[in-house]
Amino acid sequence: MKRRRPTPSPKGLRRKPSGAANQQVRRLEQQLQERSRELEQAMKLLLQSEKLAALGNVVAGVAHELSTPIGNALLAATNLQQETQLMNRKVRGDSLNRRDLDDYMNSVDEGASIVARSLERAANLVRSFKSVAVNETSEARMAFDLRTALEDCLALLNPGLRHQPVSLELKCPGGVECDSYPGALTQVVNNLVENAVRHGLEPKGRGSVRIEAAELDGWILLTVSDDGVGIAPEHLGRIFEPFFTTRLGQGGSGLGLHLVHSLATGPLAGEVQVHSRPGEGTRFELRFPLKAPDNRPAPA
Repeated sequence: MKRRRPTPSPKGLRRKPSGAANQQVRRLEQQLQERSRELEQAMKLLLQSEKLAALGNVVAGVAHELSTPIGNALLAATNLQQETQLMNRKVRGDSLNRRDLDDYMNSVDEGASIVARSLERAANLVRSFKSVAVNETSEARMAFDLRTALEDCLALLNPGLRHQPVSLELKCPGGVECDSYPGALTQVVNNLVENAVRHGLEPKGRGSVRIEAAELDGWILLTVSDDGVGIAPEHLGRIFEPFFTTRLGQGGSGLGLHLVHSLATGPLAGEVQVHSRPGEGTRFELRFPLKAPDNRPAPA
């Protein structure tokens, strides 16, 4: 007598998803894609805000630095005006002598020298600021001299560090022509120097930041190193993560180094690495091609 096979229980059967369930899954997938796009857009806006905030700090530093040479030039010009008025009165009164003329000529020579030096200094600051500002706000790829770009960048960083026990040093050969995105490079250097000062040197109270660049086989190796307090081992692997900061609530946004990594691997088509030990300072190494590939995206 043959045994009949037991009929599978309803629990053992796999039910096909209903039409309503399929629609629910599609709606969830669509919502997930929309939230991902919104998050990506929000991240771009935050990075742009970080760039504009850094540029705003540069503007404030330049405005403060310009006040000194412009004030000196104004003071010298005012003094020259007073001396000229006095000289006119003596000429009209027929009381001018050789000594008065010699004194006036000496005053004019000294005052003109002060005005020329002061305005030359102001003009150099404005030129550096214009170059850096155009680079940072432009997405254009262009040819530029590496040393000139770095000098312009440091010229605008120095005013903000003038009243701090921090020294900046640049070592870069002249004549290295790059075909890349100077705005991205300027932003990377700005953020690395500010990061070194804020996190490495401020806790120590003093120190130095050294920037070195060299060309080798069609690649640029740029290092930004400091002799500060260093980075803790548990933080070293997370410093390029967005919103990671050890100064939460103290002005740190956690986006500065993330922006460095995004620009280094994006428009510059390179890579950035960090080496650090507690108490022995920190060294960032940026490596990018002398000529950016044609298929790389411009900075967002």
